[in-house]
Amino acid sequence: MGRSFNGVGKPSTISNCFAANTTFNILKYANNSNAQWFRFDNATSSQIQSLLLTGTLVILYYADSGFMSYTSGVYSCSVNFTQAYGLINHAMELVGMDTNGNYIVKNSWGTTWGVNGFATINPSASCALNGYVYQLLADNYYCSSLVLLSILIALISA
Repeated sequence: MGRSFNGVGKPSTISNCFAANTTFNILKYANNSNAQWFRFDNATSSQIQSLLLTGTLVILYYADSGFMSYTSGVYSCSVNFTQAYGLINHAMELVGMDTNGNYIVKNSWGTTWGVNGFATINPSASCALNGYVYQLLADNYYCSSLVLLSILIALISA
């Protein structure tokens, strides 16, 4: 269930935080209780910036062919938000924003992709990056975003 920024909606509670092996194929139990995930739909750049103050986030994304061959610079999506939103096919960690307000993401494709595994994305042409923004909380601390990223990759792949 999503959680909007005006307080409507409730977080989904999961009984335990999950972790995945390095190939993202097998979800394994990790002994952390009282975990909750929050999904923020259609978040603004300001809202994302506020969420980033608490730690890394996980986003769903439309990885178009240009993004798959990204090597450097600020990436701009080849389609508009509505088109990208309907084509979401990937999940990544959103680790920050640069001084120009561009998003900085860490991809799961290894350090040979992008700039050592990272990309900078234009917020005005972001391939629906802000359509689904996830935050994971557990036991009064933030679980590694890798935990939620692993779960979302498994769900997208299913």
